[in-house]
Amino acid sequence: MSDNFDYIIIGAGSAGCVLANRLSSLKQNSIAVFEAGPSCNTWKVDMPSALLYAMHDPKMNWKYYSEPEPYLNNRKLFCPRGKMIGGCSSHNGMVFIRGHAHDYNRWAQKGLTKWSYNHVLPYFKKLESWSEGENKYRGGSGPLHVSKSNIANTNPLYSSVIKAAQQAGYPFTEDANGFMQEGFCTFDLTIKDGKRCGTDKAYMQEVYKRKNIDIFF
Repeated sequence: MSDNFDYIIIGAGSAGCVLANRLSSLKQNSIAVFEAGPSCNTWKVDMPSALLYAMHDPKMNWKYYSEPEPYLNNRKLFCPRGKMIGGCSSHNGMVFIRGHAHDYNRWAQKGLTKWSYNHVLPYFKKLESWSEGENKYRGGSGPLHVSKSNIANTNPLYSSVIKAAQQAGYPFTEDANGFMQEGFCTFDLTIKDGKRCGTDKAYMQEVYKRKNIDIFF
C-alpha cells in the first residue's frame, strides 16, 4: 500500500467506479478510492427483488429525508442514497433510461455545443451491452449489461396496460432508448443472468485485480 497517490477518488458510487476503472487502466497512475460504506458483494444487492433490503439498511444507505414539504402536508420524503461500492446503482430499481434526445439538443442550443444528442450518443453506446444487440442507437460491447424486459410477454397485466394505451391513441415504442423514445413500453433493466448489474459489476471487477489502485472502505 502506497502513502502517495496521483489521484484520490472520494466515493465509489456510480461515477467513482467508472473513474476508478478509467484511471487505473493506465499503469503509470496510482489511485486511492475512499468509500464510506461496505462492499456490495451480498445477496441484498445481487437479487433484483431484494432491493428494499439494501435501500433500508443503514450500513448500505445514507437514508436521507427531505425537509418538510409544505405542499405535501409537511411530510418528509425518503431520499435513499447508496452508501457502498457502486453507490445508488447497487440499490436502485435497475431501470435504464438515457433521457430524451431533445433534452440534450436543447442544452446544445443554449451553448453547451458538445452536449448535443449526436455528441453524447457514442458514449451511451460505449457503456452498454444491450441484450438485443448493437444497432445505430444501442451498444453491444460495453461493460454495463442492459436487458430488454420481456415482462409484457409473461404478465397479462402489463400487456393489457400497453394495449389499453394504444387503444387510447398513445404510441407504442419497441425501445425507449432508441430512435422513438415517446410512447408506452417496458423499461430496459440493468440485469444480467437474473442478477443486478450495477457499476461495481460493470466497472470494478477488473479494477480489483490491478496493483496500481487501493480501495478503502
